[in-house]
Amino acid sequence: MGPIYTVNPVHPTDTRCASVGRFSSCRPWKAHLRHAEEVVRGGRLQALILRLLVVDDSEVVRRGICRILQSESDIEIICEAADGADAVRKAREHRPDVVLLDIAMPVMNGFEAARRIKHELPSTRILMVSQFDSAHFMREAFVAGASGYVVKSNAAIELIPALRKIYCQQAEASHDPAQA
Repeated sequence: MGPIYTVNPVHPTDTRCASVGRFSSCRPWKAHLRHAEEVVRGGRLQALILRLLVVDDSEVVRRGICRILQSESDIEIICEAADGADAVRKAREHRPDVVLLDIAMPVMNGFEAARRIKHELPSTRILMVSQFDSAHFMREAFVAGASGYVVKSNAAIELIPALRKIYCQQAEASHDPAQA
């Protein structure tokens, strides 16, 4: 029997897989997890964890989104925010992989928060999660820097696949020599 490895992050605040670059194509997520389980760094297996900041002015909606996401072992909610300004501060402080961002919020709306987060943290992905099922709002979200858009009424079905698609695209883009 071969050696037994433990799953430990390289650094306590960075639990992402250090060898995401080995993913040569956007394989189904389970294949990425199997691959991540095979990646060895410093004698320890590296867990592939998607780190999220969840932003919505409604605590009930935030809790609902968190409940959907907590069932996934490869997703970690690192913090939450209730308005756009707080989202920008927490994104700067915690450096999430993806920010789930509502559009209609007090202090600063989601479009402005997305623009500021993308300006300060260009590698952070934004997934807009909005009550508005509108092509206009969707276009505005992408112009503001969002990588995806999910309507809240469809979140139970579409949220996790959208997150994984965005993260897969991010992993490919960050390790594509043509993009460097």
